[in-house]
Amino acid sequence: MKKIGPYVGITGFTSLGEVVACNNAFREAAQAAGEYVAANLKFMVGVLISSKTLNGGTNKWPCRYPPVANIPEIISMKYESHLLHTIHYNTDDPMTVDEQIDQIMGISPSSINALQLNIRWANPVKLQRVKRRYPDLRIILQIGAGALADVDEPGEIFLGEALRAYEGVTDDFLVDPSGGRGEPLDVWRAFACVADDEIPPGMQPNIAGGFSAENVHRARGLMRRLKRPVGLDAEGRLRTPGDNLDIAAATNYLREGIALVGGAMIRYRH
Repeated sequence: MKKIGPYVGITGFTSLGEVVACNNAFREAAQAAGEYVAANLKFMVGVLISSKTLNGGTNKWPCRYPPVANIPEIISMKYESHLLHTIHYNTDDPMTVDEQIDQIMGISPSSINALQLNIRWANPVKLQRVKRRYPDLRIILQIGAGALADVDEPGEIFLGEALRAYEGVTDDFLVDPSGGRGEPLDVWRAFACVADDEIPPGMQPNIAGGFSAENVHRARGLMRRLKRPVGLDAEGRLRTPGDNLDIAAATNYLREGIALVGGAMIRYRH
């Protein structure tokens, strides 16, 4: 499996203008963090799709889930090599997820770089089929609250054992018990997850859970103990009262998150 590095991301983009504004802040902060960070850190641009919106319906979060017809424009900045255009997908029918992914990839096949599956333990056999069809697609497996409950036993979390089934199939995993609701992450529980020795060594760990510029520093201790950079994603605390993306909150988060992850990248690079 190819080497996959960390990202700092935002989920819930619904317009190209939002992407442009945040990308400008990302580039500025990455350059300030140093040449190595600017060359290797990715900006994860997260666009939400559900099985309902994929088929023309409306999600219960309409300010976060754009019409599918608008997505090619949202992820149209292909000339920026640090951009990781990522579809975050959840479905009411996980049994046919591979067929649904074919439908997603048809939306903008030359612009989609990654796919995050917000599905509780998506079938790894079906994901193998997806990986064969789209070998360059970066696949991220979300470990949400339900998935964590499946592997959380008294005194120990057996996440690594469960992730072994996805070795060679998924490139990243994202510990995300909040699921975009802005609930603060239990950093030490997250540490117990990503520090599991059973996790396949090629998988990139990422965490989410109520991150903003004001609290992203809470992940610093986790990275110091792991001695590796961990990717970050944010959604719920970067929204306005009307549930639109708050550009000021988003750009401030990017500056703080890039400084944190970039510092770990430099400190622990091999």
